[in-house]
Order: sequence, then structure tokens, then C-alpha cells
Amino acid sequence: MLLSYTGRRSGRRFTLPLSFVEDADGSLLVPGGGGWKRNLLPGRPVTIRLRGRRRAATPEVIRDLDEIGRLLPRLVSGNPRAEGFIGVPIGSGGRPDRERLERAVEDGFTIVRLRLDGGDDSTARRSGQ
Repeated sequence: MLLSYTGRRSGRRFTLPLSFVEDADGSLLVPGGGGWKRNLLPGRPVTIRLRGRRRAATPEVIRDLDEIGRLLPRLVSGNPRAEGFIGVPIGSGGRPDRERLERAVEDGFTIVRLRLDGGDDSTARRSGQ
């Protein structure tokens, strides 16, 4: 998936390749390491290219430790390589190592949920993305 957004200070357009996992509600869960997520503002849509189609999406940056702990096993089960770069192992009980999760969140790790807007490319064009 490619995520395109406008820098909050620079006003420049950026496009990043990101891994994702589809959640049960159809939203996309993205591991949020790095500084790019600081440009995702509430109510400000982004554009993604998903399976060859351009779509508008509304981002939600999840910082709550308990919610990240709940979503992380889903993210890792859908993308096993994510466990290695996130650095938080999922235990045999299906729960993340709490101490490592706390450290990762303190260091800035989040999960970004992207809720897809509308159903086609015209939505992305109308949003100006």
C-alpha cells in the first residue's frame, strides 16, 4: 500500500510504502513507527493506493497502550514480519510482552487505523489528495 499525505508544516506531498493488515471492520491497521505519523491530523483525509486503486482514507493514530496491546496480535498475525521490526514479541497466549510493549509505546510506536472513505477513486480526487 502507498500512503500519500501533506506535511503539516512544509505543505509538501509525501508518499510512503507501508505494510498493513485488514481488520475485521474493513479498516487497515498500519504499524506506526517513525515520524511520518505526526503528519496525520484528525479529520484530515489521506490518499492511499491499495490493490491498484486510489482511495481516500481517514487516519486515526492509536496511542493508547491497552488498545495497541489489543490490536498488535491482529497486526502480527496478518503480517508476521512486523513482530521483528516492532520488537514486541507475541507470547504463546496470544498477548504481546507487556514490558516490551510499554517501551515501544514510550519510544513512539503507535498503530495507525485507516478507515476507507467512499468506494472509488472519485472520493480521493474530491478530497484534494
